[in-house]
Amino acid sequence: MGNARRSFDELVLKRLIELTYPQGNVEIQVPFGRKRADLVVEQAGSKLAVEFMGPSHFIQQYNRVLNPLARKKEVEQILGYECVVWPYWIQRCSRNVQALFEEDVIGLASVWSTRAHFGDFEIPKAAETIVQISQRFNTFRDNGIGYMYLDEHTAKPVHPIIERIQRGKVTGEKLIPPDNQRDRSFWLPRGLYEDSIG
Repeated sequence: MGNARRSFDELVLKRLIELTYPQGNVEIQVPFGRKRADLVVEQAGSKLAVEFMGPSHFIQQYNRVLNPLARKKEVEQILGYECVVWPYWIQRCSRNVQALFEEDVIGLASVWSTRAHFGDFEIPKAAETIVQISQRFNTFRDNGIGYMYLDEHTAKPVHPIIERIQRGKVTGEKLIPPDNQRDRSFWLPRGLYEDSIG
């Protein structure tokens, strides 16, 4: 579409939104200035843009590091309404679609097979950016976000990175943003911080 391409994740999100809110309206690759927003969603009188961001948005590519919050601000300034950053660690599901429009919905973070983890992030203020983006979906639990690697909230296998950490192949720092100021238990799944692995 012009110079932009639709990603499979955008199409998945579009369909999920349509299934969750059949009366709503979803547009893809909506122009703003010379650029395009991934999705614009209208639901019950509310309108917002959604930018899906995969691992490459958080890790240096082509000698540059993108800033997800700068992109969010840019979209909002031009379009005039909220832009939600939907990062790859936020599960693509109806619950998280509802979290876009319903404040009391408890969202869900979950990673399946990614090799890009928070410890690899090179964006400015990585830890607080992760927190800010994730809070929009209400995805934290009492002890943080480490649950997303496990099978306790979804019918999925435990992420392979957990076994690699337990076997000493990598350290738990792989799951913790490099500029973290919070307790390590906020980022690690139960068992890892309890056993002080990593």
